[in-house]
Amino acid sequence: STRKESSAASDVYKRQQFETLSTRLTTLMGSAEDARDRMQELANIGKTTPFELPGIVEAEASLRGFGVDAEKVLPKVLDLSAALGLELSDAAGAVGRAFAGGAGAADVLRERGVLAAIELRTGIKATNMEIGQFREELLTTLEEYKGGSARLAATLNGQVSNLKDSWGDFQRQVADASFYDASKAAITEINRLLIENEETIAAIAQNTGVWLKGSLMFAVQTLSLIHISEPTRPRLI
Repeated sequence: STRKESSAASDVYKRQQFETLSTRLTTLMGSAEDARDRMQELANIGKTTPFELPGIVEAEASLRGFGVDAEKVLPKVLDLSAALGLELSDAAGAVGRAFAGGAGAADVLRERGVLAAIELRTGIKATNMEIGQFREELLTTLEEYKGGSARLAATLNGQVSNLKDSWGDFQRQVADASFYDASKAAITEINRLLIENEETIAAIAQNTGVWLKGSLMFAVQTLSLIHISEPTRPRLI
């Protein structure tokens, strides 16, 4: 029974997490339907890459926040992160800032040699490029890291990550089979009852606190009496 309850709680948590992430995307995309569709796409990406869904959504949100075409650029960010050993959120932020502010805002990419690769290939200093040209050259250079994510996914850690995403997807499907909505409805009703009976619950809490205090003091006094009445034991010579 305890295992079933733990599993049910985990299913609800996964669905709750999925809902929260979907809400973030809805805000950024302006459409709940588009956000749901994109979330499913990201969940599928998670099952075939060494990255887990929350991190992928965070990267997606970061790119969209900088005005980047996330559907086009996210796969490149995944490869960049895997190839250079960058945290996915850091890689997404670095690419997003570079797209928004040009070479002058690409400190992380400069430190990792990405700007040097652009300059070596084009023969032009990155800071001398117009923002449009810089973005095009950056996307072209990111292609050099293609396959980084797939190679990392083939490792043991990558396979474990894929397994976690597949299992998480199954848990969300279980919760979607009416269980999650029933849980939300139950919690909503509990909250309503708590608000409507606030004074009664406060009185119960007060009485409970007084009772616990009395029980604690009684235990202390009882232990003190035991200590006082304990017979003196003879000392061994």
